[in-house]
Amino acid sequence: MSYETAGSDWKLTVSDNGVGKTANDTPTTGLGTAIVEALVKQSEARMDVISDADGTSVSMTGRRSPRGCRGRHENPSEGRQPPA
Repeated sequence: MSYETAGSDWKLTVSDNGVGKTANDTPTTGLGTAIVEALVKQSEARMDVISDADGTSVSMTGRRSPRGCRGRHENPSEGRQPPA
């Protein structure tokens, strides 16, 4: 796993050294794929998959917003009630 930044751009990559996938493999619809796709959508990022005999590498690439947060989570304490 690696995480890189350059200016306002970021890239998260997860790799393994398994058997990889061939171009003829059908896309998986497992839990892991669903989680990554949801994170990509929520982060307004792009997903790239590289797979060969050395394994598979999945990267999420995006851009940080000027405030460092996105969407409804810009103020994490908003709407929370203090502990009783």
